Amino acid sequence: MSQGPRLSEEKWPLGRRCRVAAAHWKRLYCSGQLTAFKYKGEQSMILLKSSILQREQDSHFLDGLKKLGSDNAKEPPAVVAAKYHHLSNEMGGLDMEYVEESPKKVWIRYLAPAWGYDGCALFVVPASVQRATFAAWHGRNAVFLNCPRLRFVLTKTLQDGEPYAEGYFEECDWELRPEERFQYQPVATSPDCDPARQPTLDPAVWPQARRDK
Repeated sequence: MSQGPRLSEEKWPLGRRCRVAAAHWKRLYCSGQLTAFKYKGEQSMILLKSSILQREQDSHFLDGLKKLGSDNAKEPPAVVAAKYHHLSNEMGGLDMEYVEESPKKVWIRYLAPAWGYDGCALFVVPASVQRATFAAWHGRNAVFLNCPRLRFVLTKTLQDGEPYAEGYFEECDWELRPEERFQYQPVATSPDCDPARQPTLDPAVWPQARRDK
């Protein structure tokens, strides 16, 4: 049986193949969420998205930390968590900002447009879904980093009319209950980002071909 024509490296280099595969996955991921929302409602969309994220986190979060060179033994948990999200999401095509206010309080921003939703399409998704998404992933960092004092405080979401989604990881001076490890506290102002102080990947460890994959 013929297997069909093979993709030539000249016409389909690795970077292009990876971009096409990523775009295909993005459409499937987002259309599945919107289908659940259309036919089953807001809570079903929250459950679907939260379940996907938590299964992914359970399987790959710690391994991802090692691959990105994060070391919880040498850096404070808030720094480790924020660097992980900045580096991993930028590699996935998101525009990010990182602001280290202190070793115990580090901000991250997800700049517009939102991944997976072109233009203003994100506004179809309720803000409650966005908050639940952050709770399902960012709020569980304390468990994986073995730091019950760590919390993520969400301060802005695009669906609420803000220019970006934003929040900070903070290591408190007291142990938090599980339900306190994610909080939503809108703020009017937050620290400016210094482009010169953004986390970067070592190009020797992460050449472009590996980043594409």
